Amino acid sequence: MQKINPRISIYIASLIFFLVSCTNTGDNAVSYNEKIVLSYEKVASLEDRLMFYILKNDSVNFDTCYIDFLNQIEVSKTEIKNLGAYNEYSEFQEAALQMLEMYKNKAADRLVELMNFMKGGKEEGMGSGINGDFFELKLFELDSIIEEEFERFENQQKKFAEMFGFVLM
Repeated sequence: MQKINPRISIYIASLIFFLVSCTNTGDNAVSYNEKIVLSYEKVASLEDRLMFYILKNDSVNFDTCYIDFLNQIEVSKTEIKNLGAYNEYSEFQEAALQMLEMYKNKAADRLVELMNFMKGGKEEGMGSGINGDFFELKLFELDSIIEEEFERFENQQKKFAEMFGFVLM
């Protein structure tokens, strides 16, 4: 019986390990990505619902929804922090946390201004209702803030997917 060259055995074992670990890493990376996106989407969904109530001038629901929105930000931050870095790569996680901080600080401020405006705290000379200049200005600021931060988040998500070998849909 012919003896197998030890280098070939090591090469074959290494190749099998590499293929198995790449597949495993890809699946785990997808799962990690999905967990972060789900945590973010919970916050974005509440922000969308809050905007719906603001546009309808439904102060009973937008006050309650605003509290839910702020609470969900904290829950999502905790979920994402608890995930930790993925294979020592923390940029994607940090981008998600930065996105949530933007919602907590900058976006929340604009939402409060919109809610107060709709409750009757109208700015002098700025028109009234959702067609007023003040409302449109704050809405534009809110959209710009969210869009800018989302682009950063999305860029990190793309880098993460590329690094760990999966395709974003």
